[in-house]
Amino acid sequence: LFVMFGELWHGLLSGIFAILSLYYLYTNKTSREFFLSIFTLGVIQLVLILWYVSPVILELFIEKSGNHYSKWWFPPFLWNIPWFIVPPLLIREGATGLLS
Repeated sequence: LFVMFGELWHGLLSGIFAILSLYYLYTNKTSREFFLSIFTLGVIQLVLILWYVSPVILELFIEKSGNHYSKWWFPPFLWNIPWFIVPPLLIREGATGLLS
C-alpha cells in the first residue's frame, strides 16, 4: 500500500510537471516558469523514487524478508539507476536557470 500510494503520486505529479515543462520548453525556454517547472519535476522524481525504493532497501537487511540480499541478486536495483541520475540533472538545470 505504501509503494502503491507513492506510485500514484509519482505518476500524477510527474505527469503534470512534465506537461508544464514541455509547454514552457516550446513556448518560452528562457522563462523562469520553465526553469521552475523542470526544477520541481526533478525534485518530485528524486523524492518519489526514494519513496519507492526505500522499503526494498530496508528489506535487504531483514533476514525473514523475501527481499533479503542472500535470496536474490542485485540487477533489479540497476534498473532504477536512471531514476537517480536524471532528476539531479533536472534539479541542477532548473536551479542554474532560476539563479541566473
